Amino acid sequence: INGFRMLNSIKKYSGPLLLIFFFFAIFLQNIRPIHSYNVDVWWHLKSGQWIAENGLPSEDPFSFTTPQKTSERKHILLKGYWLSQSSYYLLYKSAGFKGLVLFNAFVFTLILFLIWKALRNFGLAPFEACLLMVPLINMDYPNIRPQVFSFLFAVLLFYFMEKGLKSLDDEPSRHPRAMIAMPVVMLLWSNLHQGFIVGYGMLGIYLFSEAFSFARKKDLLSKSRFKTVSLYVSLSLLSSLINPNFIYSPVYVFKTLLIPTPLKKNIIEYLNPFEYATYTGDMTSLFKIIAVALFVITQMVTSLKRLKLRDLLLFAFFATAALSSVRFGAFLMYFSVAISGRYLSPLLARYRQRLGVYFAFGCLLLSIYLIAASNPTSLKRKPVDTTFLPVGAVDFIKDRRLPAQIFNPYEWGGYLIWRLYPEYKVFSDSRMLDYGVQLKYETARGGMKTAVFDEFGINTVIFYPVYINKLTPPIVLSLLKDPNWSSRAQVGKWGEE
Repeated sequence: INGFRMLNSIKKYSGPLLLIFFFFAIFLQNIRPIHSYNVDVWWHLKSGQWIAENGLPSEDPFSFTTPQKTSERKHILLKGYWLSQSSYYLLYKSAGFKGLVLFNAFVFTLILFLIWKALRNFGLAPFEACLLMVPLINMDYPNIRPQVFSFLFAVLLFYFMEKGLKSLDDEPSRHPRAMIAMPVVMLLWSNLHQGFIVGYGMLGIYLFSEAFSFARKKDLLSKSRFKTVSLYVSLSLLSSLINPNFIYSPVYVFKTLLIPTPLKKNIIEYLNPFEYATYTGDMTSLFKIIAVALFVITQMVTSLKRLKLRDLLLFAFFATAALSSVRFGAFLMYFSVAISGRYLSPLLARYRQRLGVYFAFGCLLLSIYLIAASNPTSLKRKPVDTTFLPVGAVDFIKDRRLPAQIFNPYEWGGYLIWRLYPEYKVFSDSRMLDYGVQLKYETARGGMKTAVFDEFGINTVIFYPVYINKLTPPIVLSLLKDPNWSSRAQVGKWGEE
């Protein structure tokens, strides 16, 4: 009898324990040091410090070249990320860079957990849902940036909307309590990251799908359902306007995405996935996106009788966005996997009895592999990768108290803001708040420095001696040939501690 009780206990708790083990493995897999190529994290942290100590800025406190004039881009970038920036800074203040890295790992684990919950709501068994998420586990994420919150809140919006619609399907007369969270999601999202415009697209798709269903059926049930969805979509849209930039945030983001601007050519994330793969030489992410997209299309084509309009429109929306800009690739991956669960579930149901134990075993093997492949001890040694950061050069500037103003590469601008402000302000950084200044930066970087240096009173230059492609920047060659500068040149090492 005791043996049977023990066996039943093992069967009862083995499933939940394996799921906990699985998500713990995902958490460990996402513990990654802040990469030196993450040029934005530094000015986001410094902005968070400024906001926490002074409130929202009206002018740029970090660059001496930003004109004192109103512009949409400056207005949005100075105030549009205040909640994520201040949250990051306060977390850093209390837990350091290790705390930021662990929080980032938690956020991405939470994203996959929400997708897993959505797949379960679509009818997949627990371990089937785990294995379906394999393409999402080791994606190339931007770490410690407000954009991370857009991934999370897009998935949250999808989860609450789908859960609400499911409750309306099961009990049409019952109020969909899950939808109550949607306005809160949009309120927070619009103050965390400008990617909340993605939520507008999702809400519009759900509203159009319900309107189409109502127009086709024209019965009282469809009318009531449409009114309920319309109410929560409207409340969600209105709540998103409660942000420092009000209506200007969505208007600016729409214009940025739809209208080509000179600044966009300098931002790698605006490249389409084919251009990005060519630029980086890494085709892995591109092939993964194509494979997942084809998988979803196959599921939809083979399930035309059960195909839901909202799934088709969501997939088309994210596929179009991902094809136009690589920054939307993660959205397409997340929603492709989530949507596919609805159509894969009936197929797997036929084999669930026979293959259930194999799915569990596969989940166990995957978890063991993820833990073996992770390197959480690197966090203890070095939470920030400084390989391509001018650590030694910044120390030199601070120790010798070199004179302002500084001319710097825009890629290092964020790091210089973090390390040198308020004693020094930067010439340029990855925010690129003014196109005119960016043109002057490009002119000076190209070697024609004299007029630019005279205009802004440049006394100190910090610049990398070679590009990634091993070529020397023209401004470095110009400085070495100029007797007024070459005699004062100092060469340091990147990432020097």
